[in-house]
Amino acid sequence: MKQCRIVALLSQKGGVGKTTVTMQLAEGLSGSGYRITVCDLDPQESATRWAAAADAAEPFPATVEGFRGNLQELGAQFGACARRADMILLDCPPSIEHPHTLAALELADLILIPVVPSPTDLWST
Repeated sequence: MKQCRIVALLSQKGGVGKTTVTMQLAEGLSGSGYRITVCDLDPQESATRWAAAADAAEPFPATVEGFRGNLQELGAQFGACARRADMILLDCPPSIEHPHTLAALELADLILIPVVPSPTDLWST
């Protein structure tokens, strides 16, 4: 059995494309046969709303779940997801100090930081 990989998408700045990149990766990897779970850690729940907006005739191809809790609770929830997914994508809140972002930093195998080529986005990276 392959080990499930956890990838966190984070930035302390909002509006840089974390959710968009997360959902595009989820759709692309799902289309290539991988079992993907998106964990929506952002209180704005944009990933959850994105998946819910998909047409019922053609639902979003990855599992999208909202998660709340501390590091231990999130770790246990991710463990359950890891048994049924090849990869977990963590859509993090726009804050490096948010408890969900800190948990993602502890649990992730890989961290992706989307940036827009503007001074404020680069400074926050």
